[in-house]
Amino acid sequence: MYQQIKITRARGFSLVEMLVVIAVIGIIVAIAVPTMGSITDKADIAKSQRNAQNVCSLHAAALSVGVLFSSTDKGGILDEIISGKTSSAIAGSKFQMSSLSVDEKVATLEYCSFDSVTGQMIYNPNGGEESTSEPPWESVGMWHNNSLANQLNIFNQIWPEYDLRTEPAVDQPDHSFILRRLKM
Repeated sequence: MYQQIKITRARGFSLVEMLVVIAVIGIIVAIAVPTMGSITDKADIAKSQRNAQNVCSLHAAALSVGVLFSSTDKGGILDEIISGKTSSAIAGSKFQMSSLSVDEKVATLEYCSFDSVTGQMIYNPNGGEESTSEPPWESVGMWHNNSLANQLNIFNQIWPEYDLRTEPAVDQPDHSFILRRLKM
């Protein structure tokens, strides 16, 4: 008597099916990896810009309460802000930001410039140094903090062809501001 042998096929994936799945995964990875790289580059740029904004804001705030900086270049000022500057005018106030690696400092300083006339760090969202071919800003006058807002509105009406900006007067202890204008 013959025995009947039942042949059952093992369930699973064939070699061809596995190769197709691996090929599809490879295509997806090839598309996704460059996209991920550009996302991290954009995140690094945003981080550097944010750090530069913080440095410039801290520097302006420290100058406005009379903190003196010994450095006259942007790298030195950044180091002073990272180590912290204390104000004698406001008890317990310290102008400090968290430490940065050397690469982060270099990337941050790409978005900062130092105005030697006003002694102030300036944030430049486009990066790079400020153009030296820019015409100089003309000083119009100096006002105390309280009257400046009213004067600025008047000057905008008087000089519509000028771009106006205000800067803290570094050498004045009474928190005065300098008004500067540039012909557009």
